[in-house]
Parts: sequence; structure tokens; C-alpha cells
Amino acid sequence: MLSTLRSCLAFVRRCCAGPGLLTLLALGCASHAPSPHEQRHQAFEELRRELVRHASDRTEATRLTDLADQLEATLVEFTQAQQAARQRLLALNADYHATRSDLEAVLSSLREGNRRRSERVLAIRDEAARRMDDATWEELERFRAVALRATLPLSGQGGMQE
Repeated sequence: MLSTLRSCLAFVRRCCAGPGLLTLLALGCASHAPSPHEQRHQAFEELRRELVRHASDRTEATRLTDLADQLEATLVEFTQAQQAARQRLLALNADYHATRSDLEAVLSSLREGNRRRSERVLAIRDEAARRMDDATWEELERFRAVALRATLPLSGQGGMQE
């Protein structure tokens, strides 16, 4: 561990001597990663573009992109509900006078909301599957998976907050 730290310090000293400092600063500024919200939005935009590209006509493209919009809105709602419930549970946990029924009410409400949102997601998926042939559905799998994975960190699963 100590040798790794020494190696890192030596590297920083070499980089900071003369023009190396500018390079190090430029690399630091150039490595701005998109926020989780930007990642989600980019993933869904890519999914929408692919849906339009694979649609048979303009009407079908509109229907498919509307489904993608509904899916994104439902997943954002899920993320917000998860975060609100987490905050409420943290507040109840800190409240000496909170009762078990207070905690159970928050969890019950969250479960019910998640059930409704899950039903909406499945209905959207079923509608999208009906509108596409099997080959198109399989071809778009990667884009759907990327869009869903981009949403998961926002729900608190990856520790990020909206």
C-alpha cells in the first residue's frame, strides 16, 4: 500500500513539473462524467431513436416513442417514490416517538405504489411487444436494457440521489 502511494506521489510530481501540470489539469477537466439524470435521459433518447428507426411508419413510430415516454415517466416516478420513502423512514427512525405502525404505513404505501408501477411497466412492455415482431424486439433488447440500467442507480440501488 505504501509503495503504491509513493508511486502515485512520484507520478504527480513528474506531471506537475512544467507543462505536465497543464496536462493533468486538462485531463481532470475533460473527464466530466454525465450525471445519472443525463445518463438516463441519453439512454432513453437512444431507445427512442432506435424505435423510430425500426418503426414501419410515422404513426407507429409515434406510438412506440409514446410508450418509451410512459416507461421513462413511470421509472422516474418509481425513483422519486423510493427516495421519498427512504427519507421518511430515516426521519421516522430518528424520531423517538415513532411507532411501529408509522413505519409499517410507509412500507405498505411504498409496496402498493411499487405494485401499481410494476403493473404499468408490464402493460407498457406488453403493448410494445405487440407492436413489434420478434426480430425487432430482440434487436432492441440492448437499448431497453441500457435504459433500465441507467434508471436503477437513481432509485437508490446504486447510492445516487435524484
